[in-house]
Amino acid sequence: MTSGAYDKPSWELNMARKDTGLFMEAAQQASISLAVIPAIAAEMDRWIKKGHGNDDWTVIGSDAI
Repeated sequence: MTSGAYDKPSWELNMARKDTGLFMEAAQQASISLAVIPAIAAEMDRWIKKGHGNDDWTVIGSDAI
């Protein structure tokens, strides 16, 4: 993450967001309340809108380092 090389993804943000949606859907179906994953999904959505969907998913933390 600290290298700032997000253009060679091990897991693309778009794919991570898809999987996060599946996690939230499964939790909802099981009547499980999630506290953190929905906030992470919202942050992923913000970064995807900025054009980082094909970057490594860790780009969402780049402002914090």
